[in-house]
Amino acid sequence: MYVPNVEIKPYQSKYRDKIKQILMDLQKFYPDIEHWWDEKEIHKIEDGQDYCFMVLDGRDSVVGVAISGYERESTAKLKTFCLSKEFEGYSLGVELLKEVLNYWMKKRVRRIFVTFAEEELEELRGFFDKFGFLMDGFEPHFYRDGKTEYHMSKTFVYDTVDENSFEDFVKNYLLRTRGIIPESDGSEFLAFEDTMFSKTPRKIFVKIIKDKEIDITKLYREVLRKIEETKSIYAIVISYYPLSEFADNGKIKVIDGFLLENIFYPLRLRRSGYSGVILPISKEYADRLLELDEPQKRIMGNRLRIRNEKHYFSGKIDELKNVNRGWTFIFYQKKGGIPGAEGVIGEAKIKFLTIENARGVIKKYGLEKSAFLSEEEILEHSNKGRIALFLLTCVKRYPRKIPLSEVREIIPEVNFWCQLVTDEQINEMRKSGENDLNSY
Repeated sequence: MYVPNVEIKPYQSKYRDKIKQILMDLQKFYPDIEHWWDEKEIHKIEDGQDYCFMVLDGRDSVVGVAISGYERESTAKLKTFCLSKEFEGYSLGVELLKEVLNYWMKKRVRRIFVTFAEEELEELRGFFDKFGFLMDGFEPHFYRDGKTEYHMSKTFVYDTVDENSFEDFVKNYLLRTRGIIPESDGSEFLAFEDTMFSKTPRKIFVKIIKDKEIDITKLYREVLRKIEETKSIYAIVISYYPLSEFADNGKIKVIDGFLLENIFYPLRLRRSGYSGVILPISKEYADRLLELDEPQKRIMGNRLRIRNEKHYFSGKIDELKNVNRGWTFIFYQKKGGIPGAEGVIGEAKIKFLTIENARGVIKKYGLEKSAFLSEEEILEHSNKGRIALFLLTCVKRYPRKIPLSEVREIIPEVNFWCQLVTDEQINEMRKSGENDLNSY
């Protein structure tokens, strides 16, 4: 994808007036923004109390800005976040927000929040949701009469959670921070949510699951029965392991480990047994999936790309049946006749995996986000007429390629056809391939 020639840089005083100019586009939502900038915010930025990132184009114009600062101890507020209209649609907003999040993660804040106008609700709610922001509430008539301001926040958890501490984590971080109060201990209980619209809090049935193997049909029926028995408004099912086959509906909200790691990033759930897979990929396909053009490199560096993408691989189909949602996908680049090309070059997060008929996969999903350019290539790389379809997020190329010799030190038994790997082995590879482990 083409990306304009832009750079994201920290604030410099010579751009003060140019930043004000782009902020004036927000005056329709915030009538007092000029006074806020001239009398308050610019002084906080230049005094080092608040922090500002600028997006500069090739003409040295400011085409985007993100301003944030401490609201109170361990809590930051994203005060302003905007891009010029002509620079929307190039993933610059994604990269700008990641700069903000990385900055505050290094400060070890526990929470960051943002507010925005009701006219921006449809667009921004989905955008911030991808980074783990949750809706907190709203404030009517705050900046303008007859208009509502919406609040979203993200909680950072700088820890690893195992199965033994999972129930406490869910109650104290997921439920209580959203205003949902558990009534009792255990993995199955009633909780109460104050909606502010009724005299009594809403009753909710909550079930926490730590089992790897789950009968989805049985669980679904059991939860519906519990909703009826307890006269609950709805149920929340929270699983340590993936529940990709258990879809949300009007009565049941499903939150699994994959979603929890996103909501509370950089949280990590410690999974027993295997939690990742290495698959070989030739250089030409690796380049299509991981390479950035020069303008993108200037913006993104080696940070992750959050956007969901579909990718097709063959691998050993029978072994891939064991690969699950939430696992780490390790890119191993095959030599392909090029000296020094072989080695681990990056990773991604698996959101979904399915084994498809190779002939039907293009008609069903298209080629836009595939490593392959034609149906013939997919058929050529298929295994027994089938191919693996991965829906990947957080795609990243490591700054340093991990050569074969080092990979074998981490995983002595590696066969490079379809190798399942553990949490510990993935962490060792990251240490070998990355320089900055704080990147989103």
